Amino acid sequence: MPKSTLTFFSLLMIILVAGAITFGFYNVRKSQLQKSSEAFSVAFSQSFLTSWNLEFFKQHCSKEFCDKLPDEAFNLMFENMKRIGNLQEIMEIESTIHDLFVLNSSASSTTIVMKSSFQNENGEIYLDLVQEDNTWKVNNLFINSAYLAD
Repeated sequence: MPKSTLTFFSLLMIILVAGAITFGFYNVRKSQLQKSSEAFSVAFSQSFLTSWNLEFFKQHCSKEFCDKLPDEAFNLMFENMKRIGNLQEIMEIESTIHDLFVLNSSASSTTIVMKSSFQNENGEIYLDLVQEDNTWKVNNLFINSAYLAD
């Protein structure tokens, strides 16, 4: 076998191994981010959507989200959401990881959708999360419900 062919196959093998390792790290990191974001979402929702404590929310929201809305807008938004009643149960969770960088978790964000039951109706909780200083923070919160659309 000619030396150039052997060199080509050696380089190809190195590239394939490096790609497989990188893909493996990517999948492990994605799985870790998914589990941690879902755990944060459940804990946050169970606490906030039963107490409706605005200060608790502000402690767990991203700087971007807190800066974008004045206190009056937060109060109005939450007074409207509270009409659905307290969270009773989270029945199903779906999450999508965005902007995933294997070595830089601070650039990670995720969208969580939780099918849930509340006192007055079932609805879907939409949470957009970002990582700030390796901690998940709420970047947006929305409850989809016909009850709240009235």
